[in-house]
Amino acid sequence: DNSIIHNNQAVETGEAIYLINTKQAETTINVNIYRSNITQNTINRNIYLGGGEIPVGSILLDLNWYTFPINITANISECIIEDTTIYSKANTTLEKSVFNKSNIRLSADIKERRRNNTLASNIFDATTIRTEMDVNVYNNTFTNGTGLTILLNQKGYNSQDNYGTISNIIEIHDNKFVNRARITCEYIDSNFSETYKIYNNTYENALSTDNLILNVPNKIYTGEPITITGTYTLKNPEYYDEDILEQNKFQVYINDELVDTVNTLEFTITPTTTENMLITIQPTISQTIKSAIIQASTLNFTLEPITATIGETAQITAQITLITDDTEMEVNDGRVYFKVNGKILRDVNTGRILYADVTDNTATLDYQVPKTWNEDTELEAVFTGNDEIPQVTSNTVNPSITTPETSQTEFSVADTTATAGEEV
Repeated sequence: DNSIIHNNQAVETGEAIYLINTKQAETTINVNIYRSNITQNTINRNIYLGGGEIPVGSILLDLNWYTFPINITANISECIIEDTTIYSKANTTLEKSVFNKSNIRLSADIKERRRNNTLASNIFDATTIRTEMDVNVYNNTFTNGTGLTILLNQKGYNSQDNYGTISNIIEIHDNKFVNRARITCEYIDSNFSETYKIYNNTYENALSTDNLILNVPNKIYTGEPITITGTYTLKNPEYYDEDILEQNKFQVYINDELVDTVNTLEFTITPTTTENMLITIQPTISQTIKSAIIQASTLNFTLEPITATIGETAQITAQITLITDDTEMEVNDGRVYFKVNGKILRDVNTGRILYADVTDNTATLDYQVPKTWNEDTELEAVFTGNDEIPQVTSNTVNPSITTPETSQTEFSVADTTATAGEEV
C-alpha cells in the first residue's frame, strides 16, 4: 500500500512492475520510461494493477497500451505520448501533456449492487445509486489525429436489479485541439446523470462532429455576382465549449487558393470565366470541408448604336447572347425596357413603361425622338429576366443625333415701269 516506485526503466518487454492493489491505495510511479509494452492486466506484461489510482509524472509513454487508472501530471516537455491507447477505470486527470497520433480512451465501467434494501425503509437508496467516476482533462495539446473519447458505460443496480443513477463530472478545459484532433463523448447506458464542463479550449483544424451545408445558385453567369450561403452546425454541441461557434470563421478557397476568411457563411463571388471553378469552404475550428464545382454561362446584353433624328422615329435595339457549354442558346422570353439619362422611357400619353418583347435574342423599340436628345444623352437597356436568365443591364450608348433642315420662304421682285399716280 502507498508505494512509491521511481527511477526505473522497462524497455521493449519484461515483467517490470507487478502490483496487486486490493485496498484501493494510491500508487505513485515517477521518472520512468515505458516503451513498446502492452499492459493488459496480465502477469507477463509491464504493469498489473488490481485497483486504485496511479499518478504518473515525468514519464515517456511511447507505443504502449495501458489498462490501469492513469493520472498524468508531467510538464509538456516531460510527457510525450505517441501512438498510445489509454484505458482508464478510475477518476482520471490528464494535465500538461502532448498527445500525438494517439487514441486516448477514458472509460468508466461500474456494476455496483446494493443489497437488502426495501422500498419501505430505504426508498432513495433502493431506487437511486449515486457513484462518481470523474474525468478531468486540462492544459493538454491534442494533435495529428489524436482522439480523446470519454466513454460512459456504467450501470447501477439495487437488489431487485432496477437500474440506479450514476453521476459523472466530465471536465475538459484549457486544451488545444489541432490538426484533425477530435473529442467525443459516448455512452452505452443512459442511466446516469452527466455534467459536462468544457471550456477555455481552442480548436484549430480539429476533427469535429459537425455538419456543413452549402447553398449555391443554379444559374451562374460570367460578370454577374452570386451569393453563396450555407449552414454549419455541431451534431453534439455539449462536447465542446459553449462559445466554440463564436471562435469559428470560414475560409473560402477558389481552385484550392485561399481567397477570403469570413465571419458568417454568406459571401459573394463574381465568376470571370466559363471554366470550372472549385469552391471550398472550411470552418477554422474543424477539419470538415465542403466543396462545390460551379461553371458559369456567358451572358452578354448589348445596346446597339443609335442614330436618331430629332422629331422622327428612331429604332432602339438590344441584343442578348447566352452561351452554355459552348452552345449559343436561343432566347425568346422576357421583356426589355429602356432608360434615358437614368429615367425609364414611358408613353407620353398614358405614362406606362414602354416594353419591347425579346424574340430571337433581340428586343426593338420604335420611339419618336424628342428635341431634348443630344449627343450627350445616355441610353441603356434593362432585361427584366425570365426563368433562366436574371435581370441584367446593358452598356450605355450616346446616340448620334441629326437635326432636320429648316425650310425658308423666298421672295423675288421684278423690275417695272410706272408713272406718277399709278398703282404698282
